[in-house]
Amino acid sequence: MNHKTLGDFRVDHAAVLARLLVDGFTAMLAARQASLDRVAQDGLRVRAAAGAASFRRRPTLATLRVAAEQQVSRLRQEIDADPGMLTRRQQAQRERASAERQRRVEQAFAVMDRLDAGRRDAKPAPPPPPADTTPQGSTARPAAGPRISTTDPEARVMKMADGGFRPAYNLGFATDPQSGMIAGVSLDNRGTDMGKLAPMNEALARD
Repeated sequence: MNHKTLGDFRVDHAAVLARLLVDGFTAMLAARQASLDRVAQDGLRVRAAAGAASFRRRPTLATLRVAAEQQVSRLRQEIDADPGMLTRRQQAQRERASAERQRRVEQAFAVMDRLDAGRRDAKPAPPPPPADTTPQGSTARPAAGPRISTTDPEARVMKMADGGFRPAYNLGFATDPQSGMIAGVSLDNRGTDMGKLAPMNEALARD
């Protein structure tokens, strides 16, 4: 058991875990050990399992994609050329590591494409400046695109409680002050708590 196994289980069974939370709190309501007459809502920045150096822009991701594809291809050629070079376990480990690296880069590209599309839809491109107003010899620097982590593509750099900036997620929870039990949970990659009160209240009323 490790953090990756727990994280994968949480992602793969999010609906089941959410239902268990609702059912557990419902049982406490039925036993009159908890109440929804008054609910306290707060948020917590949870450190993501991604380093700051894993955040790359599109050109670097393109280079990493080519390198990952070449590594997978090279490994297959080595195995085909000499099938007895590696034991089955070593072969499986190397293939799994290469495929995992390629999968993470592709995930990062997918997230970046989604962010780029959202930015284009939300903010139209400004018109180009007139030709006669551009200083001679100057080159316009293109706007820097978003940076995506190749370790955890959904993580975002957020301001933490100590004032530092690190890859994290924003965990929100609603608590019954009477019992201290958690009645609702939300998790996203937005670095602000604005606009989260109404969705949490709606979720509590619905569930």
